[in-house]
Amino acid sequence: MTLPAPAAPRFALVYHPDGYATKGVEPLGRRVAGEEFFLALVCEGGLAEIIGLVGGRANGEAFIRHAAALNPALPARAVTAADPAPLDEAGTLFIPGPGLADKAWLRRRRRQDGHSLLGITHTTATTRVMNALADNLTAPVQPWDAIICTSRAVRAMVARVMEEQSAYLRERFGAARVEWPQLPVLPLGVETEGFAALPVARAAWRAELGIGEGDVAVLCVARFSHETKFNPLPLFIALREAQVQAPAQRFHLLLAGWYENDVQSALFADGAAALCPGITIHRLDGREPRVRREIWSAADIFTLPVDNVQETFGIAPVEAMAAGLPVVTGDWDGFRDTVVHGETGFAVATCMAGPLDMLGYRHEAAVDGYGRYCSAVAQSTALDVAALAQSFATLARDPALRRRMGEAGQRRARALFDWRVIVPQYLALAAELAAMRARGGARVPVAPGRPANPAAQDPFALFAEYPTARLASGDRFALLPGTTIATIEAIVALRSAVAFGRMLPGRGGLACIIAALEEAPQDGAALARRCPNLEPAEVMRGLGWMMKFGLLTRAT
Repeated sequence: MTLPAPAAPRFALVYHPDGYATKGVEPLGRRVAGEEFFLALVCEGGLAEIIGLVGGRANGEAFIRHAAALNPALPARAVTAADPAPLDEAGTLFIPGPGLADKAWLRRRRRQDGHSLLGITHTTATTRVMNALADNLTAPVQPWDAIICTSRAVRAMVARVMEEQSAYLRERFGAARVEWPQLPVLPLGVETEGFAALPVARAAWRAELGIGEGDVAVLCVARFSHETKFNPLPLFIALREAQVQAPAQRFHLLLAGWYENDVQSALFADGAAALCPGITIHRLDGREPRVRREIWSAADIFTLPVDNVQETFGIAPVEAMAAGLPVVTGDWDGFRDTVVHGETGFAVATCMAGPLDMLGYRHEAAVDGYGRYCSAVAQSTALDVAALAQSFATLARDPALRRRMGEAGQRRARALFDWRVIVPQYLALAAELAAMRARGGARVPVAPGRPANPAAQDPFALFAEYPTARLASGDRFALLPGTTIATIEAIVALRSAVAFGRMLPGRGGLACIIAALEEAPQDGAALARRCPNLEPAEVMRGLGWMMKFGLLTRAT
């Protein structure tokens, strides 16, 4: 018997253009990854529908346009938190960050097992993200939720925050169990075909930059900041030493990216002039499309000697491998999962010196900003500069080794890090989480009469002690002289009269209330019966609004 093919999945994601597009903005790693993930999901995911959870009409329209531009045949729907039912239809809500708490509270208002939350790590060193990781454990996050950790190193960091938060909850409240989300390790991806070598571009760029046939071009593609990416001085020292070890080759360093500010630009320029004056430095704007696509072809070696906790995965080395370049990096965070030492390049040893608890305190207290915190940690983080220099010299002297490592890296990138390989893993993870939902598990139900989220209660209950009294359905109301539907319409025409029209009865509902009160004073429950098209709470809100403008009063 032939089994029916499984139904194509639906997939929902929190959408804001900032997380999924690089046009016109700095191509930060999270944006690059988000843009290519969205492309692969829409075009290669085999979806029945894609749903965007958006914050308003403009973002909803942007979501529909974005999806339609990539795959016009794929149904796309934009929804808001006011109508979350379609998220249960999708079964999975992807969140482009590791904080699940607010969406978990939102889900609790409906069905805690209606869908799974699927977050992902990017930068985790900010206080905002670290607090979000801890907050996950006091929110109604469930075991069928997950935070994708893009490297083994960042998973260990996330788990460490959650372990300490769990210990705190047990010690303070005697918690017998603290529920964690799943923490699977799945890498970010790249569109590998988009980085294929372009021989014509190689010749054109090397001619334009004056890179000779036997010269060695070392490429670094990054956001250049000694505070939040890497300190360039060890790189400059290593290139100077590599030039000594490989005197027959002329080295060029291609810095293709952008600088956070003029101070960073000057720091890189001054450091290069002081530490490697014999190396030709080329500064290129990595935000320009031509540079972004073609500069890989001009290079012989790629390097990104990151020494910063801002990094968690590092997508540029994977792009370099996709372009067929040998990669020289530190054995650091996500690079430890992507670069195979001696096979696709060289991953030189790194070390950290500590401890210094005061850094964490100063960061938490906002005494030090994010950049200062990261640079303070990096100050005591070292790459093996001698090994870095030797790696450059070895590759410079051996074009055949460069070719073998580049080819190995390209095979590895295509096999493990292409989005067409990774998106199915995301969908498989979503299916695993759905199976966990079906089995049931730990969830704290909303008790009758209790708010789904203690911090987001009905304001009319939350602020109940503010007024002299609260209106009740048993209160009797009477129209004041001169109140008609025309009077109401005149007030509605004033801009400050209605702040949130959806809370109030429409014209027909208000007319129904007035008609009933013209007969005699009545209580709220009786008015609700007289106006069956209105919810009882809607009637009470309408009565309160009419009292606000002196149109009726409570009758004794």
